[in-house]
Amino acid sequence: ENTTRRGYYASAVRALHEQLKADNRRHLVQLQGPNSALSPSDLLFAEQELGGVLDIHSGHTYGLKTYKNWATAYSGAIKAVKMSGKPFIVDEGGDQDEGFRNSSGYGTYLALMHAALINSGASGSTMWLYRDQYYVWPMENSDGSDSFHHGLHMWGMEPWLVYEASVRDAWYAVSMIMRHFGPSNRGAVGTRATSGQVDGVVVAALGGGCSRAV
Repeated sequence: ENTTRRGYYASAVRALHEQLKADNRRHLVQLQGPNSALSPSDLLFAEQELGGVLDIHSGHTYGLKTYKNWATAYSGAIKAVKMSGKPFIVDEGGDQDEGFRNSSGYGTYLALMHAALINSGASGSTMWLYRDQYYVWPMENSDGSDSFHHGLHMWGMEPWLVYEASVRDAWYAVSMIMRHFGPSNRGAVGTRATSGQVDGVVVAALGGGCSRAV
């Protein structure tokens, strides 16, 4: 009550930062945010309010159609906070059309998106979504929009493993990019960013959605 969405976000991230310090665990974690749409104003706010707290900047967008569109969006966001010297990770991305995502052409689309983010100077990216996943309350029965099917969010490069142990066609193009740009050390906790330029054990993505490891 009596606060803005941005203000509440900043206070929550500061509280997490302080608790990690109190637990002597802050050095084990890198905090990433604001994990919102590619808005220069959101990124600038995060740096101004949380410059001493966030270790990595991040943002995302969806549904762009050309390499130029992707590159323009990424470049503008990265430029907004470039002076901070912090890495920038594209924390989500793709196209909302489920039928397209189930086609081999989606692999080419994602390859184009990743080429744009790499050439724009992003330090890496995370995939939305690595595997189909079920949601818990209050979305356990979500159906009919955003590729929800009776609580199962079918955005993955792979189906829900219990149902099918295969991968979708687009995975093959994405896996080549990850192998080429991924880190040489495969023993680290989690899966590192595509360009392999972000150092650290675990990255906590702090935004409007769930936290994810990078």
